Amino acid sequence: MLMTKLIVIYGLLLFCSLAVAIIGSGSGLLVLLRWRQAQLAEERYPLEQQLQLCRSAMTLGTVLRLAMLPLWFIMLQGLIPMIPGAMCLSGVHQRVEFYSWLASSLKLILPLLYFSWLAMAFIDRRLVSQPFVRLRQFWLIPLFVLLAVEAFVDIKFISSLRPIAVTCCTALFDFNPAIPSLLSESHWYFVILFGLLMVIQLLLQRTIRHSSLTK
Repeated sequence: MLMTKLIVIYGLLLFCSLAVAIIGSGSGLLVLLRWRQAQLAEERYPLEQQLQLCRSAMTLGTVLRLAMLPLWFIMLQGLIPMIPGAMCLSGVHQRVEFYSWLASSLKLILPLLYFSWLAMAFIDRRLVSQPFVRLRQFWLIPLFVLLAVEAFVDIKFISSLRPIAVTCCTALFDFNPAIPSLLSESHWYFVILFGLLMVIQLLLQRTIRHSSLTK
């Protein structure tokens, strides 16, 4: 098993992220079980306090995820000299394939889930009807499951690292000639798709807010 300072720092952030997620998910799911639209103000007050705790935990969790995202790839970059044959991040990924690619994919997916939850919370705080209050608490379930999966694959990847020779990205491109063309020709499609999704999300939020204010 290879060990560096960056791996230790990343492990600490991973532990903190899980602890914060447990607090946020626990308080959010408690609200989900007790929340009723017709509740009196005195009955809803303790639930509002739980929601505030959940929002604080999710905000802190988002900050941790944003810190862990670049740290993960910087950590992988620092492992290149320790793995014979590795010349780039592809070589490090090939050392513990499947787990490494899955871990890197989750680093990109989880911040999007956090931001989606915060967007729903932001809208709910400005609308009396709070249309997303139940949806965003349900949102915590797959989010926590993915966090647990990520922690498992991260530990599996780090614990399986050995200074064993790999073939790096040359073999990846030699045996898969379509990969370079895919990366060079299709990137604009992903940018356009991402832009369309952002526009749809903004229009949906604007429509919900307008309908709630006119009621």
